[in-house]
This record gives sequence, C-alpha cells and structure tokens, in this order.
Amino acid sequence: MVRSRKLQGNKVQDDSAPWLKYFDTACTTFGILGATLAPASSHPSLRLPLLDPAFLQTLRHSENQTWVGCPAELLYFLSTVNSSRSLSAAAPERIQVIPELCHRLLDFCPATWAEDFPDRQHHESRSHLAHAYKAAVEIYTSHIIGASPGQHYLSQPFIDAALRPAILHMLAISPQDFHIKSLVWPAFVIGAQSDSRELRQMVREVFQRIWVSSCCYNSKNAVGMHTRGDMGSKFP
Repeated sequence: MVRSRKLQGNKVQDDSAPWLKYFDTACTTFGILGATLAPASSHPSLRLPLLDPAFLQTLRHSENQTWVGCPAELLYFLSTVNSSRSLSAAAPERIQVIPELCHRLLDFCPATWAEDFPDRQHHESRSHLAHAYKAAVEIYTSHIIGASPGQHYLSQPFIDAALRPAILHMLAISPQDFHIKSLVWPAFVIGAQSDSRELRQMVREVFQRIWVSSCCYNSKNAVGMHTRGDMGSKFP
C-alpha cells in the first residue's frame, strides 16, 4: 500500500495529514528491513527504485522525524539490495548499480553520521549504532550480491573479520541508553552470521539487554532462535 502511494506521488496532495506522512515513512522503513528476512513477492512495478536520490531524501526525512534507527543512507543501500533480488544477475540495471552501491557502502562513515547530530552527548552511542548497522548491511549484501571478482570487500574473510567488532559496538551501548532499542535488526543479522559459540553468546547478551530495556518480544524470539540454532540458511 505504501509503495503504491509513493509510485502515485504525483497524485497525492502535498498537504497530506502529518500522521499519514509519518505512517508512510515508518512503514517504508519497516518494509525495507522486513524484506531482508521475509522477501515480498510483489509485482515488479512496485519495486523500490535503485539508488534514486529522491528516495534517499525521503528516507532522510523519515530519519529526522521518527526514531533513531538505521541511518538513512544505509537503509537506502539496503532497499537497493532488496530490489536487486528481483533482477537477474545479467540485468543491465543490476550490473550498472552494483559497483556504485558497493563503493558508497564502503565509504559510509558511521562516525560522520553520528557527529551530524546536534546533541553531542549522543554522538558516541549513535556511532556504535551506525557501526552495527553498517556491518549488518554488509553481511546482508554479501549474501545477496557478493564480493566483486578479486575484491576483498564483502568477501567471506572480510565478513568474518567484521563480526567481532560489530558485536562489540552493540555491547558498547548501555542497556539504559534508548539507542539499545534500535539494535534488533542488526543483532539478528550479525547473530545469524556468527558461527562460534563465543560470538553467539555475545549476541544473546545484546538481545537480553534489548529485552530488559524495552520488553521487546522480537528480541525474546531471536534469543530463542539463536539458542536452539534455528537460523537455517541464515537468509531467505
């Protein structure tokens, strides 16, 4: 429904009710993150655009008016990866966009994003949050797109080396810090990629903190899945 509204943007009046605009942007965020775990089999005409600057501005607006979560740029890259799943590997559109996507994802700086926030007291937490999200997006991208031939970025060794630092960034956010509530998706993705018992235990600690902080039912479910080893092939 939200995608249909956006595709019909020229028919939607600019004076839409504020709550409706909030609904649109919030649902877009949930839709992008949710599609990584349960891909939607929607009609190609409803596929979100690949690296469309106007869509990035929409996500930045959403970031400014809603809660702190996935940085808009990373959400933008994630939506492109999601959309590329419906294209064949030989599709010209996919071939054209993947190098730019990987370059921009690599260049995204969590610290710069964090320090762009006016309240300095939140810079450190936002940096940890952005590092976790970047690692999770890289993990997901490595599964869907993979590393370019001969490139270390997004290769299995690169992803393996990124796991522990990403988990430590999540653990650096205090349970009393409201940013902890935004870690559900990256913790799930990073945990799904973590094979060692030590790393999985560290991820369970992250979920425990989320549960204690916000009584988040999804975090309780995720802990159970990690404990039972029900991650399957990790991504649909």
